[in-house]
Amino acid sequence: MIDKGAANMYRLYADGACKGNPGRGGWGYLIKRDDVPGFSMEQAGSEDYTTNNRMELLAVIQGLKSIPSESKVQIVTDSTYVITVSASRNPKIKNLDLVNEMKRELNRLDFSFTWVKGHSGHEENELVDKLASMAAKGEIGFVARENRSETGIQRK
Repeated sequence: MIDKGAANMYRLYADGACKGNPGRGGWGYLIKRDDVPGFSMEQAGSEDYTTNNRMELLAVIQGLKSIPSESKVQIVTDSTYVITVSASRNPKIKNLDLVNEMKRELNRLDFSFTWVKGHSGHEENELVDKLASMAAKGEIGFVARENRSETGIQRK
């Protein structure tokens, strides 16, 4: 869990990937804070048999779980699916389990979504895409890294 800061503004970059759809999937996220220069936290993971949309949702969910309640968060994603289902009230929507979990996490926060075009050179989106793809390929397992050098806590 991230410590609350004075400004409490977080940027969550999230992406999912799947090798085959369905197939082996991976997710990755990066969190930055506006009030702590140099702060970053990234994490990635994978599942053996899943879909791309489930990995997109899981990337957001895992990132949101690391952000304290009542914080402001800008969620940056290249997934229009994630943005669309976040506002959906359709009980027959696919991946309802993860959609509901994401909505529970969103309800704790003051959030907004920003869509970016995938594979367009957006630095943070490219990073989380790489994490998700590597996890989906089995090139990395579960990984979590933090860089809190500005707060005196060193990268793990």
